[in-house]
Amino acid sequence: GFSWLYLVELVAQGLIAILFLFYWNRILGALVSAALRLFMWQYYDAYFSVQSVHISFLAGRIFFKNVQFISKDEAISIAQGHLTWRYWIKNPRKSRQELEDSHNEDASAAANSQSARFVIHLLGFEVFIFNRSAAFAEIAQILKQHNSASDDTKLSTDSESLASDSDILSSLEEDHNSFSEKKAFSTPEIRIETDSNTHPISPASRKLKNRTRSFFMKFLPVEIKVKKSAVMVGNTTTPTLAIAQSSTSEGLLDIGNPANSLDAYSLFRSIELNSFLFSLKPNVDHIQTRLHVLQSQAQLFAKSRTIWVRLWSAITGRRSQPSEVALSNAWKGLSRYLYDEEELDNDFLLSQNKEYAQSSTVIDSPLVKIATRYDVPGQVPKYTKPTPPGYGPDVGNSGTPPAFDLSVTFHNSTLHYGPWADRQREVFQSFFFPSSYSDPKPHRILVTGDTRVYTQFSVDVAFEGTNILRIPLREASKDLKVASELKEKNEHRIKRPYGWIEAKFETSSSLRYKQSNVITSKGTAANFDLSLLDVEIRSSVNHGLLLKTDKFDINGDISSPLKWNGLHSWIFDFSLDNVQLFLLREHVNLFTDLVTDFGSDKIVQYATFTPFEYFFNFNCSKYELFFSVNEYNVVDVPASLSDNHFAVFRGNELAFNGYLPQKRIRALHNSFSFELTSPDVEVTSHTPDWSSLSSFQDSSYIGRMQNFSINGKYTYSTISLPQETDTLCLDVDSSQVSCVVGGTLLRLFAQLKDNYFGEYIHFQTLDEYMEKTRPNADVKPAPVTKPGTDVLLTLSFDNARAILPTRLYSLKDAIIASFPYFLLDLRFYNFYMDMMCDIGPASLKFFPNILNVDSFCKNYAKENHAEDMFIDGITVHSHRMFGLPPLEPAYVCDWSIELGTISGSTTPQFFSQLGQVKDSLLYRQDDTENSIFSDPIELHDLNILNISIASIEISITLDDYTVEFSTSSISLMRFDLSNPQYDKRL
Repeated sequence: GFSWLYLVELVAQGLIAILFLFYWNRILGALVSAALRLFMWQYYDAYFSVQSVHISFLAGRIFFKNVQFISKDEAISIAQGHLTWRYWIKNPRKSRQELEDSHNEDASAAANSQSARFVIHLLGFEVFIFNRSAAFAEIAQILKQHNSASDDTKLSTDSESLASDSDILSSLEEDHNSFSEKKAFSTPEIRIETDSNTHPISPASRKLKNRTRSFFMKFLPVEIKVKKSAVMVGNTTTPTLAIAQSSTSEGLLDIGNPANSLDAYSLFRSIELNSFLFSLKPNVDHIQTRLHVLQSQAQLFAKSRTIWVRLWSAITGRRSQPSEVALSNAWKGLSRYLYDEEELDNDFLLSQNKEYAQSSTVIDSPLVKIATRYDVPGQVPKYTKPTPPGYGPDVGNSGTPPAFDLSVTFHNSTLHYGPWADRQREVFQSFFFPSSYSDPKPHRILVTGDTRVYTQFSVDVAFEGTNILRIPLREASKDLKVASELKEKNEHRIKRPYGWIEAKFETSSSLRYKQSNVITSKGTAANFDLSLLDVEIRSSVNHGLLLKTDKFDINGDISSPLKWNGLHSWIFDFSLDNVQLFLLREHVNLFTDLVTDFGSDKIVQYATFTPFEYFFNFNCSKYELFFSVNEYNVVDVPASLSDNHFAVFRGNELAFNGYLPQKRIRALHNSFSFELTSPDVEVTSHTPDWSSLSSFQDSSYIGRMQNFSINGKYTYSTISLPQETDTLCLDVDSSQVSCVVGGTLLRLFAQLKDNYFGEYIHFQTLDEYMEKTRPNADVKPAPVTKPGTDVLLTLSFDNARAILPTRLYSLKDAIIASFPYFLLDLRFYNFYMDMMCDIGPASLKFFPNILNVDSFCKNYAKENHAEDMFIDGITVHSHRMFGLPPLEPAYVCDWSIELGTISGSTTPQFFSQLGQVKDSLLYRQDDTENSIFSDPIELHDLNILNISIASIEISITLDDYTVEFSTSSISLMRFDLSNPQYDKRL
């Protein structure tokens, strides 16, 4: 008895079992996908699918796999996950709103440690953001309003084109309206409100909102745990893709009471990201990249085609039509002929290594905490009150506006953000937050029944542990040097190292940013406050310490005017406490390259150019500025007080104000104006331990200046060319100046000039110097680079005192020369130097046994002293001419010294002390004990010295005898030009 019914039942039961065990979850997933897809496509224009869904009633879990959500702005995919309803927990975590209503702090602290009823586990969570339709729809609406306003004032000559444009704008407006309706329950966007479209809410809408709120609150708080998450931003129009990823993350979605009782509730979201990494990766699907590949292939095909075309023309005698390659080599204008071939070759070589300062990793942190809060706005009441200060503009919200805050905490993070990353930021900002290039309208004042609006968006960033900010940059000042190296090696591409500036700061550092979300008649307000503690700044110049400070605060006002292309005035206030600065000339070049790199590679069209001006205000307290005066600028151990010789400027207060305009498009030159003031500046000479001066000299005092100020202007070229020269103009003013005029000062001033404005502006290590000076060393001539900086210096000192020491290593015995004013005009160019010095009537007196030079000079003006000698004015003029670079030796030196009437009543001891002053000055100026032994460069220069004295009337008293010495005008001339008869002449 074979039964077909039994066989059919057996096969059916087997198929049902197989279907239930292996395919039931997929069938359920298909049903859920169909239902949700129908709902989301109708209301949100979004696609949704889930591969499989499994429900476990005993475990209280809903499992899902391969979830996809795709809209016109983003795509979300989840590899797998599950939702757990932990019904077995007796006392689950309460929402923030319930805890705030209970007013029990102990219960709140205990509840924060409890687990939530609902938890979501995700594995492989990815978000891809590739568009922002709302922004472009808003621009389309603005353009439509602008076109309609233009139609009222202009004749409709282009009706057809305007009609087509209006059709496009109307379609975009419909997308905007549908988009706004379909995202009624989404998160509020960070956007600028130009006009309020809010209307009173109907009772039915309010009822639906309350019902949705009560249903939504039943599930909160919800815990979210994710493994291997990533967020990617970009599309085919962005050259890079922004990728944020983390290994594990835990978050919490909660609800609480709003900041203002007029609002409905507050939604809190917090997440902790472990092993967080934010990077900018090259976009292989970028349009320009693909066009470049296609163009290269087309050129290769055109070249191969040209061979056959030429062969066919030679056979047939017919000339072919000009090809695309020939057209691409057509006339390009006069720009290519502005420079010579060598400069064009340099541009070509450097273009092969254009973006060498890019760092794909932007943020690397083991732990990042992110928390957001936004209030669901309510209605404006009948009786309103003003918005308190600090909460954005007052638009009639009746008190504090709805809160919209973001807080981020970084732990032991490393940030790489430089000009290249900023250029990528501009690309993303222009696409996802595009500008309409039109003047917006100020926001109207809200009335009773309107929905309250977000007027301010604030971001709080906290740094815990040790954090590092590195700024990679391109060094434009070294372009010509690199180009010469490429020519020597006959290469077109090398791995060029980039420059960098690194700032390390410790825990409790913070950043606060506030931006207005509504536009007023003054424009859009935006400002930030950055506070860094225990800051140490280093650079690629010598990998050593550049700046060290206990606290570094930056307050920036980066507001925008109402007119979109109006002048943007950005103000940055810097405040530093207990500062130590170790500055080399190459640090100045590095910061100049940083400014140049931030402003380069920006293709700004004339129609969309926006002028800027920047104001920089520095305030330092308890500062120490160290300037290297090592011989030949040999720096082996940077910032080491035991190995280097420094000129140190100290004081309690220092103010620096700078102004940098960017008002011209593609300007070849730009200028930076600045002013530096300090009420009291002390100048000392720090000698290293190996120097004999540190063992023998009893004081490192050099001088002191009160009411010190420098007004300067630095004009620089935005491009690096040999014929472009930078210019630095300095006007230095001070009063109550005291200065030790000796060999140490002259040597220090000469080293400062050579190390910062002269021949040795590039520092070198001791090994590098020894390699250059060894016998038969193969020293390559320095490449022809950009000329040095032209310096125009003006000094104006009032009530000055010069201390002339009579001993080699002590200031106890000295001649004090006081004069009412000291004027100096110095012009230092690459080809000549011109100096003019005018000193007021000087009185000289010898003082033995000076215990403290600084205090003595402070009290000198309070006492009356009979001078030993009086000089009625001193005028010094110097002119030097220099040879060819790079050495630029002086070949003509002309000195002219004019002295007024010399008078006085003194003793022979005074003249003996003058002789000791001369011997001390010459010995300390050479400093053979501590100088580096090297063969002096023999310069066959021409020296001309002219000394003129109006008259001399001096009486010398010794015991009971007095000798009077009187002359008329005296003129001396020294001329060392050799001829067949004389070597030198006086």
